[in-house]
Amino acid sequence: MDALVTTDELATQLGSPGLHLLDATWFGSLGAEGRDASAEFAAGHIPGAAFLDPVSYTHLTLPTIY
Repeated sequence: MDALVTTDELATQLGSPGLHLLDATWFGSLGAEGRDASAEFAAGHIPGAAFLDPVSYTHLTLPTIY
């Protein structure tokens, strides 16, 4: 299975052994003030997916590229 697939392809693979889904939604500077990716994930997501907070994997002292 490729890393990027269509929603139809993903639907046929849900629940397959070895399939790992990560939601790394980040709103950043996209004009989405007030949106909370973690809260939106908690409200509803693809079954079996896990939330990966990209901000927790950034070094806050380095310049951010948008």
